Amino acid sequence: MGRRAKVLAAPVDGAAEILTPAALALVVDLHDRFAIRREHLLAERQRRQDMVAVGEPLDFLPETAAIRAGGWRVTAPAPDPPDRPVLDLADGTSPTWPNLLAAQRSAVDQPVLLRPRGLHLSEKHLTIDGVPAVATFVDVGLLLARLGPDAPHPRLSLPMLESHLEARLWADLLTWVEGALGRPAGWVTVTVPVETIWVAFEMDEVLYELRDRAVGLPIARCAYLFSLVKTFRGAGTDYVLPQWDALDDSAPFLHAYAALVAATAERRGLGGPGSGVPVTGKDLLDIRSVPLTVTLDGLRSTVEVALEFLVNWLAGSAAVTIDGRPVDLATAELCRSQLWQWRRNRASLEGGRRITGYLVVAELDEATERLADRWAERPGGRELLAGARNLLYDASTALRFTDFIAVPAYELMP
Repeated sequence: MGRRAKVLAAPVDGAAEILTPAALALVVDLHDRFAIRREHLLAERQRRQDMVAVGEPLDFLPETAAIRAGGWRVTAPAPDPPDRPVLDLADGTSPTWPNLLAAQRSAVDQPVLLRPRGLHLSEKHLTIDGVPAVATFVDVGLLLARLGPDAPHPRLSLPMLESHLEARLWADLLTWVEGALGRPAGWVTVTVPVETIWVAFEMDEVLYELRDRAVGLPIARCAYLFSLVKTFRGAGTDYVLPQWDALDDSAPFLHAYAALVAATAERRGLGGPGSGVPVTGKDLLDIRSVPLTVTLDGLRSTVEVALEFLVNWLAGSAAVTIDGRPVDLATAELCRSQLWQWRRNRASLEGGRRITGYLVVAELDEATERLADRWAERPGGRELLAGARNLLYDASTALRFTDFIAVPAYELMP
């Protein structure tokens, strides 16, 4: 008897056209073939994080030096069309079941750039033999199974990669899907946003694994800053970032990041002007040279951005604009991680006041009070605001760092 997929969510109008037998079968097949490998890769993430925690330096991999030195170039076709709308399930969608199905419907009608959820996330509304499905397998499987041979070639933006071995998983997965669906090799093309410090050190290796389908290497600064905080959260004051809205490309470590992305893209055939500036591992980690600036207004804004995004996200919306600036999940993750990092390292505000847990909680409670009237007008709004406040409280003040606040937040959703 084959493995069975089961939907646990309440019925949604139009779900049948998304949750077809063929689409669910493809999701099950992806689990059968790649779920264990995904578990091993997540364990490798934790092993590497543990090595950083005990002082192991982060640098370019010696075992892949030949790949970095090689003259190879990507062979995928040039991006076409260049203006595909982005369907962002990773950072730009509140993952309620109706939202996810609505996104899937829209993705079939036009040549979108689909950004699935990351390897670390599960989908509780769809189980396989009683086990929550891997979210990224759901997002990709439901889309690709429904695209006919005459549909525009699909393109994915691969989310939050942390190693070239994860890129190899994607390469093998997409090659298998193309074969299973009877599509030509390279039918699915990908962009690889450089969203983590780990991939900054493995850009060449990641592109090498995906060289037959990679068409872009975009910068993703907010997610990258979050990765820096997450990776070096316990590494001391040399890695404490100033408030996020005070950082721009003039910061040496961000300039090095952008220069290395540009140089790598140009060298490997992805276009762009290159940079001509050699970048070292030390350059990528030169955070200490940036003044640790945190103002009281900056602290307050950091709390407000994280809280307001979270309550909207819990309410089913990820289209959030705060002070005229669009905010997504990556921004909220950065903000809440900075609160933890500042408190953990007893950073000081301008004027010398320490950022303690007491100060963070005081600002959190004031921000909650400022939002209270607005959310009290919505059905269930008080409960949603309380849930967001408690999530942010836990993520800011706990002894252990919460890797992704989206994980406990998702559990609060129906």
